[in-house]
Amino acid sequence: MITIVGVNPESLDDVKQAMGKLIDRLGYTPSKPRLFLKPNIVDALPPSHAVDVDPIVTGGLILALNDKFDIEEFIIGENSGYFSEKPETFKRLIKTSGYEEMVEILKDDYNIPVSLVNLEYVELDEYEWKFPPYKIKLPSILKTHSYINLPKMKTHGTCMVTLGVKNQKGLLLLKNKKKFHLGFRDDEGKYHSNLHECIYELGELIKPELTVCDATTALEGNGPTTVPGATWVKKLNICIGGTDMIEVDNASCQIMGIPLDLVEHLREVEVSLAPGSLPLTCEEPFKRPVKRTKPYGNMYHHSSMWTCTGCQMTMTRMNRKIYYNPELREKLKERDKKYDRIDFFIGRTEEEDIPENHGVLLFCGNCTKEVSKLYPDAIFVPGCPPHYRELAKIYVNL
Repeated sequence: MITIVGVNPESLDDVKQAMGKLIDRLGYTPSKPRLFLKPNIVDALPPSHAVDVDPIVTGGLILALNDKFDIEEFIIGENSGYFSEKPETFKRLIKTSGYEEMVEILKDDYNIPVSLVNLEYVELDEYEWKFPPYKIKLPSILKTHSYINLPKMKTHGTCMVTLGVKNQKGLLLLKNKKKFHLGFRDDEGKYHSNLHECIYELGELIKPELTVCDATTALEGNGPTTVPGATWVKKLNICIGGTDMIEVDNASCQIMGIPLDLVEHLREVEVSLAPGSLPLTCEEPFKRPVKRTKPYGNMYHHSSMWTCTGCQMTMTRMNRKIYYNPELREKLKERDKKYDRIDFFIGRTEEEDIPENHGVLLFCGNCTKEVSKLYPDAIFVPGCPPHYRELAKIYVNL
């Protein structure tokens, strides 16, 4: 059973009241006195961009839970594929997204025992896993705390949507995030998985006690983060909650107007609506991601599910840098006069992925290194991932 509640993200008290209704309608009670909340916090952007779960939604949920139950501890945790490797970049992520301030408000104004942790650097437990080496490590707090999943409602360029099941990818170590995209390999180098299969299997392995999808604002187009001219913010002022993560994701897809057969990592289940809920309707279908685009003149982009979060974020940050820099945009115009066609490759790339009618070849990231060697005139940008400033410089100055 799921419920849909109206939420005013401008007021922490209003969010708290809405989350109280959500909890009551679902009859949810934490199984443990310590709670772990995993919001989607993937990019260092303010809440107005609709990329990260709004910290006021997370804060309001914590306040509601604290009022209703005797909670000893709240932990907010995330492992961003782009920001979690270094303490200084993780600090920037939680500061810019508003989570640092929210945690301070909860501690100082409400005396709530809450902390924010980088899941790349926590104790881990080993789980049996479907793909080689048939074991995977995940945070120990999944066993010691009641786990609450907080996804953001967004479309996704690779997975069509990123909701509760996809949000669990943030539980992984960075090295396993890459394996989700590139594939788990056996000792002979043979690949045994793809991204959709891995996300699905993680959803079957780890099941949160409660899932609350933040759709106060949502992102449509080529998410999961902002891309100028290719993503748009939708203001829905609702949250969707349930004790079955798969059911919440099914309901969210209905609201987005996205058929389940387009979401490879999600199985279809029956959705039932709790009494008192807002109606489960789609007011206007979300704009869907475009698999291949030509955002800058004659540049053809080639990416797929084999492109990990690091390079995806490098691309989006590079695009934003160019879009908001008039000098770089002018250089792009000059570049486009020089070439009829440029083909840009990112992520795991094989020789058969290179079209016969390709133009100038630009390979981005270490996953493209081997195939780049087959084309002596190609340009190769190393890194795992490359830095977006370095890539932008090469990108506009070919």
